Amino acid sequence: MRPLTVPLTGVMAFSMMQLFLIGALGPRLTGELGISPVVLGLTTTLGFGTAALLSPLGGRVVDRVGPRRSLVILLTITAGPWR
Repeated sequence: MRPLTVPLTGVMAFSMMQLFLIGALGPRLTGELGISPVVLGLTTTLGFGTAALLSPLGGRVVDRVGPRRSLVILLTITAGPWR
């Protein structure tokens, strides 16, 4: 197995896990943080909607550049602000 396969797969799963956790923890978020259900729903909708709109473009980029290189580039861009 290549050395980057496991970390890259974990990062991909983590990026989507945030959206699923917002939906799963919704009742607690609305109760404890005072977030309205509408705002919580819009947050989840915007996340999945953005993913749906960008998926065709992302697919073309991955086909051109290659899946492994695309993921490394994406992670490098994402990690930039955390330096």
